[in-house]
Amino acid sequence: MGNQTGQVEYDFNCMSVVFCTTNFTTECENVTLKACPVCNMRYAAIFITLVLILGFMIVVGNVIIIISTRTLKRQSKVDVIRTSLAGADVLSGLNIFTVVVYHFAKTLNWTAAELVQYQASVVNTAPAVIGAVVFVFTVTSSLYHLLLLSCERLYAIQWPISYKLQSRSSLHRVLIGVWIISALTASVPGWFPKRFAFNYYSLIFVYYPSINQDAFVKQYGSVLSLLVIFIVLPFALTMVMLFVTLCIGHRHFKRSERLANQDRCRSIKKELSMVVHMILMMLGFSATIIPLVSFSIAYFTLKLGCGKIKVPYATCFYLGLGNSLVNVVVYSLLDKDFRQSVKNTCKRYRRLYVLRST
Repeated sequence: MGNQTGQVEYDFNCMSVVFCTTNFTTECENVTLKACPVCNMRYAAIFITLVLILGFMIVVGNVIIIISTRTLKRQSKVDVIRTSLAGADVLSGLNIFTVVVYHFAKTLNWTAAELVQYQASVVNTAPAVIGAVVFVFTVTSSLYHLLLLSCERLYAIQWPISYKLQSRSSLHRVLIGVWIISALTASVPGWFPKRFAFNYYSLIFVYYPSINQDAFVKQYGSVLSLLVIFIVLPFALTMVMLFVTLCIGHRHFKRSERLANQDRCRSIKKELSMVVHMILMMLGFSATIIPLVSFSIAYFTLKLGCGKIKVPYATCFYLGLGNSLVNVVVYSLLDKDFRQSVKNTCKRYRRLYVLRST
């Protein structure tokens, strides 16, 4: 089903709700979805429960990182960057509790006709643009923070003295730059309204940017160039720098062993362990984002119908939001100091709670 406004025509705008059959637009035209026989409320309850659990884990996990890293005795530059990344990841969870939950409740109480009318009325409006940019920002902010972390690791191993002399104020300025670049990158589709469109998608209950299929066919080179420059290239640079850092670190470690420089060996081991953490974060980022990107590419190239895409696409989409948990998982599993800091923070807040209650 194309857009009713006539502004944009693209098949991905077809009406789909993950817990309804594909013919719900006719069966539920004058009946609310929660009362429509072709919509399964049990599946709806399971869906929103899983989404809420995901949002809760994202918000709580990243808030714990923000609070606990501030109490670390040895708060390194990496901890500062990870705290900044956690702040960006919190937006993903908040997006679930505001946009997704709100539209899920509204959709249940709409008829199919009302849903079609709403979707047609919000194309490229301010709420749709802002909501879509916020979602893309949760991806680009993670990607560019990972790029910065890989640069920091290479800097620390190749030029250790200069790295130690790097001031926190200069790092903070770099972080501000990362936030600005991430936001600008997320807004790129809005610069090309004829090639991209922003709309509400009832399949995933969020505002989301999509490629105008006609523009993709006619100007696919420019569309792909934008994706390569702002997404693929930073991802590739991050992977290359991590590989180069591992090679340089291994070479420095062997040299220090030959010189019997135990202090330098321990320092390089520590730096290399952080590189391993980074590699795991990149693997986690890839595992959550690549399925969504691959599925989107398959949709445009194979021209899949709405009935075939709704369940796998919704699954890939919310798996993509899981990239906001990667930092939490890697940090909590591999950093002993961080785990101890979390325990100390919990104990402190528990003592405050006991004192207030008494």
